[in-house]
Amino acid sequence: MKQKQTLLTLTAAFLIFIMMNIGNNKTWFDMRIWSFKDEIYDQADNWDLEYRKQQRWGNAYALARSIQTEFKRIDTNNHNRLLLIPHQKYIDAVGLQTSMPEPVVFYYYSQIKAAYPASPNVYQCTHGIKASNGHLYVTTFTSKADIDSLLADYQRTENTIQ
Repeated sequence: MKQKQTLLTLTAAFLIFIMMNIGNNKTWFDMRIWSFKDEIYDQADNWDLEYRKQQRWGNAYALARSIQTEFKRIDTNNHNRLLLIPHQKYIDAVGLQTSMPEPVVFYYYSQIKAAYPASPNVYQCTHGIKASNGHLYVTTFTSKADIDSLLADYQRTENTIQ
């Protein structure tokens, strides 16, 4: 019985070792697990939670938080807001070097509900993200025509890079 248990344990450990050294698994393991040994000293020196989140999640987190700050400035009372966010193709087409998180991730980072242009509830959006002069801005929708205009801008801009 002891030999069988030892053999199964060694086999399982060998299979895990093999899986952690194949292609995408190795990349994930190196970036998410092994990177901790390098980050632990930086995190021990910096106790600020926002700094640590920024370091962990990068540009997408910073973008969501800056949009959240802008929302606090322009829209303090509305908790039923829905933000229309563009696809990454739009961000790339306007030349910004950042990444737009998906709606669920955007909510996780900023506590603001978001929707993509192809979403069935796109006409319930109260605000949208628009690029101008190399910056992203939060616009407020007052009518369906405002949403249609921004959707057309997204489509037109995304088509320029195809």
